[in-house]
Amino acid sequence: MKFSIVVPSYNHAAYLEDALKSILHERDRGVDLEIILMDGGSQDGTAAIIEKYRPHLKVAISEKDNGQTDALIKGFTYSTGDVMCWLNSDDYYYPGALTLIQNFLSSQPKVDVVYGDMNWVSKTGETEKEQKEMDFLLPVLLWDYNYIPQPSTFWRRSAWQKTNGLNPTRQCAMDCDLWFQFVKAGCHFAHIPQTLSAMRRYAEQKNQRLRVLSDAEDKAIREAFLGRKISPLERLYKRLLWKPVRILKRL
Repeated sequence: MKFSIVVPSYNHAAYLEDALKSILHERDRGVDLEIILMDGGSQDGTAAIIEKYRPHLKVAISEKDNGQTDALIKGFTYSTGDVMCWLNSDDYYYPGALTLIQNFLSSQPKVDVVYGDMNWVSKTGETEKEQKEMDFLLPVLLWDYNYIPQPSTFWRRSAWQKTNGLNPTRQCAMDCDLWFQFVKAGCHFAHIPQTLSAMRRYAEQKNQRLRVLSDAEDKAIREAFLGRKISPLERLYKRLLWKPVRILKRL
């Protein structure tokens, strides 16, 4: 089983090496993987890091792009692995994460998409909040919020081939859009109650800066999935209905 990991990056020299080290640590543990690094033409010292790790990268491209989603779409065209995922350059895996996923998917051939838990961490890596998640439940994903942690989520290439891939119009919620595509394709989701990755949270982070856009994309994705408009009252009512379910299941 081979993993394809796309790493999108732009001016993240302060974090990129941590991300790459966490992936290569999994290779050292015997996981077969390929790293596809897509940099948007950074001007902050990223080039030196790319050169340092180039021997370990299947693809390393540094050029102007149209943002994170564009970089990911291009990156996945180079991928050849049986299992696909992406790791943003300011996030990282915990030791043993990919081994755990590899063993799980090998033993569960009917599972198409698998996700684990995640920690929110500071710029310097101190844990600020643990995100312990629940098993997959569509109404919670639909009416509460996208609770599936992107850096801890992996899918088979066969599942990807049933979708249209990442939606180039989504700047923030491209992961949520993909999850709903997997649902529409009839893919089987599974949750592993293990912490697999860390996501940094800071003011300059994209989803923090573009919160309004992210929320608007979330709404559009849900309406596209349902094929109808969602009124603010319906969203509030359904969220109040399903949010306690998520809280109880997490407990």
